[in-house]
Amino acid sequence: MKIEKEKYLNGLDKVDKIWLSNILDKYERYIKTGKSSTTDFLDRRKQTLIKTRLPFIFPTAYFYQVDELCEKVVLCFGQNQESVTLYYAKAPNMKHNKVLKTLFLLGFEPDTIGDIWVEKEGFYLTNLTRLNRYLEDNFVLVDNQLIHLEVKESLDLKEEHFIDQKIILSSLRLDNLVSKLKQTSRKEALKCLQNQQVLYNYQVNTSPSIFIKEGDVLSIRHVGKFLVSKIEGVTKKNKIIIKVKKYK
Repeated sequence: MKIEKEKYLNGLDKVDKIWLSNILDKYERYIKTGKSSTTDFLDRRKQTLIKTRLPFIFPTAYFYQVDELCEKVVLCFGQNQESVTLYYAKAPNMKHNKVLKTLFLLGFEPDTIGDIWVEKEGFYLTNLTRLNRYLEDNFVLVDNQLIHLEVKESLDLKEEHFIDQKIILSSLRLDNLVSKLKQTSRKEALKCLQNQQVLYNYQVNTSPSIFIKEGDVLSIRHVGKFLVSKIEGVTKKNKIIIKVKKYK
């Protein structure tokens, strides 16, 4: 089966075209040979891109995540349930940025770094199973603390990692939500977007007229990172009720 790629890549920038073309190559290869394969980690933006641009690859392909709290997943063709490994390391008072910096120094690229949850006594991280040997051999010192990685079957967080917020909006436009989260005027929210201070699903976004949906992730400079967890309904005055989770 030969896929007319341009049909699905039309309108994308060069980087996304190359990346999505590779996904189509994996799909074609699996259909032709039946050989299983997986991608690197995919953030929510890339997950959405696959769902909207390539819906026909499902259910041949599927997203795999260790836990429903995981923000990053891998796309699997065939049986690849062990493509991601969950680790825990005891490391009191560790900082998220220290773990991330060490992974970058070891040569990990953004797409090969999974989710990281840091708590008072230690931290969890997910890793591409094919890179486990390298991680275990080299990820041994973080911020002057010796690290011993233990493989875990499930995520067992002891602390709350999100702050739940309920917000009332006049519309689901992005600038309206930015205004509420930033606690400022719509005019200032527009300026914030124009100055590229907002990441919408991990991409810089300057358009105020995008309509938000459940699962969207926003990062606002000097404010924080938020997940739109649920659009609950409307008030008696036809205002929209949404729930967001702010990352701690």
